[in-house]
Order: sequence, then structure tokens, then C-alpha cells
Amino acid sequence: MSDAAPSAEALEAIRRGIDLRLDAEGCWHHEGEAFSHAGVTALFDRGLDLHPVTHEPIVRIGEQWCYVRCDDLPFVVRRWRLGLTDTDPGLRGLLNTGAEIDVEPDALTCDAHGRIAVRFCEGRVARVSRAAQAALAPYLVEGAAGYAVQCPNGVTLPVTVR
Repeated sequence: MSDAAPSAEALEAIRRGIDLRLDAEGCWHHEGEAFSHAGVTALFDRGLDLHPVTHEPIVRIGEQWCYVRCDDLPFVVRRWRLGLTDTDPGLRGLLNTGAEIDVEPDALTCDAHGRIAVRFCEGRVARVSRAAQAALAPYLVEGAAGYAVQCPNGVTLPVTVR
């Protein structure tokens, strides 16, 4: 048996050949089966990223990585933190990766199916999970310009329909 490293082409084929899928709610699947171990799910969530050149979804585990097939967007907002005081940001999202993002004033969008997404650093976009979207419902207000999220600290974030 040879200890030679695989060629770049062989390594690319291996990385693309692993059957990993992230569904629209941010749940991981391997060969059609949902992950059942919370620790493994958390490890994969923390390793989720975009390839630096192709911007395709990948998962990094230590020094190794492979491509991930996504049913929707790879990043998912699981929970919100609403600003309660003048010094708090208006709205912060907790992503499936564990990262927390500040929602900028023009970052919320809604598609034709009523699904909300949020743009964040470097042009990345996260889908808002159904649970997180339901949690925003008490803070949605309708005005002449459409819908907006009205945070308890007075910050208003418009929701752009696309």
C-alpha cells in the first residue's frame, strides 16, 4: 500500500463524493439518514462554511473538509436576540454555526413563499428557521412601505419583499 497523497483530482472527487446534505431547516443527513447524535450535529454546524474560491457550502472537521449539498441556504437563523435598551443592537440572529450576527437595517428579505432571510457578512445569506420566523411574529408591523420588525428598543428593520 502506498503512502502517497491522492492527486488534486482524486481529492476533489472524494470531497464531492461524500453524501452530506443539509435540509432547509438546518438538519444534517448522511446517505439519506438524519443525524441522531447532538454532538455530531453541533460539530458539523460549527464547521459549516463556504469554499473561499467557489463559495459552495463545505464542512470543515479539523484539517479536513468536504462539500455539502443544501436543500436551501447553508446558514440558518435558529433564534433571535431582540434589543431591549438604546445601547443594544436592534436584532441579533443566532446561526446554526453558533455565530451571532447583528441584523443591519436593509438585511431582511421575504420571498414569494413568505420565507424570511437575512444578509450578513461578506454577502452571505441565512434562511430564518420556521421557529425563529414565528418568534418574530409579535414584532412584525405593517406600514405604508410594507412590513418591518419593530424591536422593543425602538429600532425598526424593514422587510424587503423579493
